[in-house]
Amino acid sequence: MVCCIIFSVAVGAMFFFSILGYINGEPWKLVAPIDGNNNICGYSEGYEEYSHLYIDDITEAIAPSNIMGIFSYGVCVKECPKEKTDPIECKTTSTV
Repeated sequence: MVCCIIFSVAVGAMFFFSILGYINGEPWKLVAPIDGNNNICGYSEGYEEYSHLYIDDITEAIAPSNIMGIFSYGVCVKECPKEKTDPIECKTTSTV
């Protein structure tokens, strides 16, 4: 019986702190894309309008020889291009 009470208190505390964190924090930063310079697209200072991540050469980015990882090839863009020839308005990184 004591274990059930302790477990119920722990679950209640997790629920309370989850709601508190959601209200006072920015939970969408957890799933926002990150560019090659570790800027959070749409949230970092100067990147508010650039909320999408664009990776030009995906085959090179996911290659097994790529030590830096897929996100080092990404840049924050205002809008993803519809066609390959469309101009891209982006924030450049040190790599791209």
